[in-house]
Amino acid sequence: MPDTYNRPAAPDAPSGLHRGAVGRLSLLGQSVASIGPSIGAAAFFPFAFAMAGNATWISVVIATAAILLVGTCIAYIARHRVSPGALYSYIPAGLRSAAAGYLSGIAGLTLGLAATFACVFGFGIYFDAFLQEANIGHLSSGQIAWIDVLAFLCAAGLSVLEIRISTRALLAVEIVSMTAITALLIAVLAQHRGGVISHQILAGHGAGIHGIVLGALFFILGFGGFESAAALSSEARKPRRSVPLVVVASVLIVAGFFVLNAYVQVLGFQGTGSSLADQAFPLASLGQIYHVEWLATIVALGVAVSFFSCMNAFMNYAVRMALQISRDGLLPSALGRIHPRTGAPYVASGVAVVLVLAGFAVSVATVSQQTMFQDVSTFNGYLFSLLYLLVCLAAIGWVLQSPHRLVAIIIAGILGAASMGAEFYYSLVPFPAYPASVPLIVFLCVAGAALLTYGVVRVCSPAAAARPLHVQSPADSGAAAGPAGQPDAGPRSSSAAAG
Repeated sequence: MPDTYNRPAAPDAPSGLHRGAVGRLSLLGQSVASIGPSIGAAAFFPFAFAMAGNATWISVVIATAAILLVGTCIAYIARHRVSPGALYSYIPAGLRSAAAGYLSGIAGLTLGLAATFACVFGFGIYFDAFLQEANIGHLSSGQIAWIDVLAFLCAAGLSVLEIRISTRALLAVEIVSMTAITALLIAVLAQHRGGVISHQILAGHGAGIHGIVLGALFFILGFGGFESAAALSSEARKPRRSVPLVVVASVLIVAGFFVLNAYVQVLGFQGTGSSLADQAFPLASLGQIYHVEWLATIVALGVAVSFFSCMNAFMNYAVRMALQISRDGLLPSALGRIHPRTGAPYVASGVAVVLVLAGFAVSVATVSQQTMFQDVSTFNGYLFSLLYLLVCLAAIGWVLQSPHRLVAIIIAGILGAASMGAEFYYSLVPFPAYPASVPLIVFLCVAGAALLTYGVVRVCSPAAAARPLHVQSPADSGAAAGPAGQPDAGPRSSSAAAG
């Protein structure tokens, strides 16, 4: 059988990117930083506990299972498809739908920019929390805004350097931050008067199935971005092996970290008179309760720096997707320019900086940073869910179009799509009241605008409308595989793709 894992990148991968520059550790840094496990540990557990109570750890396990189903689908396609477009390249090829290409492309670009945008606000919020924990002082909203801008410009600067520099830095930052949080959790376990084992938590006492499922929704969002290593596949060494491995490994690593947090954070507040559900920054509160304030200060700094890493990770994700879309002729060709020395899409990075800063300037003049962070994060959750739903369906299409019908992938695709569908159901029913409904309404508008754009382009220029299909299909990938180490065949012709 031909070696489909180690064949070179398909010819549609943009030239100019530094092939083989990114190893597995760098890929892992990209995915883990996009997830932002330290951010999840600091922010998600109060919301999940309010729904799932003692069964919060079970919610994490359910979310992990759902994301692993999605990850299995992404890993399967990544074995056959190498492209900086990531999900944008996977989805239309699997569904054989140009409309899905427009939807996934616009949703992916919007997600990359919006996630970067949310991390800018998150950095300021938690950097101010660090200053307060360290008794240094409290910043005004204007001072926080300037610090946000400075941090973002530094993160954007990293995105135009050689990719392995930023990805290795991302992994180092997350390791340090997760280590500090783990040390704090160990301190809580060591000092907890009721002992380390809580049968109430292990049994999920008092929790109902509905609450556990709702709690799981927060952690499904918490894993968002785990697939971003796929955006670096054209720059990775042995991408058909490395990317699938990293996609799944990042989920398992973060899942273990989330389960530990779910158990210890719930345990830590037992018998204290305080509820985890009422905490704005539960890790800092645990530090005060268990007399390790100095450790809580380090954690606050680590969370802030994790937001910085996440900014850079999503900049890497967004600009490479823009690069691929521009090469498909759906965005200005200038966005496809790559710096000859660093191999970075520097024009796309510059445009992203302008867009994020413009949005930031408008936002800080109208609403609070905390409100904007929460609303944009919720909006990002809907975009992640849409893309994961589509890629699960696309994986089924890849299998059905390939000569090898893998039933396990079909099952994973069905169950993964059902998991994302359930998330949408619980988000829409009942429909949130204003102002909680704003992120959902904006999401529906973005999705509608993407489909409307496709409809207009299809009427005006059918050839342009079919451009997202100008990639190798699953059948082409299998048929084109030559002997190990030989290049793939080129993409199908425009007329064949349009058909």
